[in-house]
Amino acid sequence: MDWAPFLLFILITIFTPGINNILSTQMGINFGYKKSLLLFAGILSGFFIILVITNFFAVQLYIVMPWLAKYVKILGAVYLLFLAYQIATSSPTNKGEKKRSKFGFFSGFALQYLNLKGIIFALAVNSSYIVPVTKTSLKGLPYMLVIMVIVFFSLSTWNLFGLALNKYLKKDKTRRLTNVILALLIVYSAYLLIQT
Repeated sequence: MDWAPFLLFILITIFTPGINNILSTQMGINFGYKKSLLLFAGILSGFFIILVITNFFAVQLYIVMPWLAKYVKILGAVYLLFLAYQIATSSPTNKGEKKRSKFGFFSGFALQYLNLKGIIFALAVNSSYIVPVTKTSLKGLPYMLVIMVIVFFSLSTWNLFGLALNKYLKKDKTRRLTNVILALLIVYSAYLLIQT
């Protein structure tokens, strides 16, 4: 496997704002790091199960229809371009947003099954990067564990620096520049995906 596009895709997708990172930021601001650990455990548990399930189905698809790999890569690249567009054109954060209440393990776990970004990410990373290399579900586990470590670091980063990030990203000009840079990195990741 070419690790550069794989890691670039994972880092950008996991560290960009989504429901998990936003919730982690809010928990950090309102309750601190230690009180957020149960939420992290729920998010990590639920997301790992989604990764395993999507990996299993992607492996079965490649066994039955191996010719489909080329088209799945193209679909993955199209998804990356769509994600880049969404990030580049997203508006600044809502300044009037109210604080959320404390969430625990079950909230984080259940949230993963409603988290469309996470589900699409799991399908894309398994279909485009992991399964074409491993061809079996069991061999995909180390890659999934790398993803889970990065998810944990993302949750921790957003949690620990939530207040600072919120202040920094409230400036429209800075937010727009940050969004464009992230979007361009995702476009580059889509290019690398098609090249592999």
